[in-house]
Amino acid sequence: MAGKLLAGKIVNYLFERGYKDAPFRYYSVSLLLATPAGNQCEARSQPLR
Repeated sequence: MAGKLLAGKIVNYLFERGYKDAPFRYYSVSLLLATPAGNQCEARSQPLR
C-alpha cells in the first residue's frame, strides 16, 4: 500500500513539473529497474530464504 502512495506522489510531482506522460515514465522506469531483479530470482537454483 505504501508503494502505491509513493508512486502517486512521484507521478504527481512529475506531472506538476510539466511531464504530461508522467504515469508512463514512472512505470517504464519501474519496469526497467525491476526486470533484472526478477530475472535473478528466476535464474537462482534455490529459492530465497
